[in-house]
Amino acid sequence: ATKNHRSRHIPRPIRDEVMLRDGQQCTFVGHNGRRCNSTHNLQIDHIKPWALGGANDATNLRVLCAAHNRHQARKTFGNRVPTSEQRSASSPELMIRPKWPT
Repeated sequence: ATKNHRSRHIPRPIRDEVMLRDGQQCTFVGHNGRRCNSTHNLQIDHIKPWALGGANDATNLRVLCAAHNRHQARKTFGNRVPTSEQRSASSPELMIRPKWPT
């Protein structure tokens, strides 16, 4: 019997697709209507969190800088961290390292 195991791993082609789609820039839009212009410490964020059943497909993923990824996590989960989200938003495993020069 095979296990149906969900993985947090986002395949490189999907990560690249999301980075290119989002212009290699944080997609967070503040209350003032302005988009964050950060191009550093970019991470792939699940719009519907992975811990809540969100998929690893491009339609559920976006690019956020580390600060805005943490902000969204606090907004969604408060100060508690779900058991399936043990790694911090700034964990090196979650950092996006583009193949192209920056």
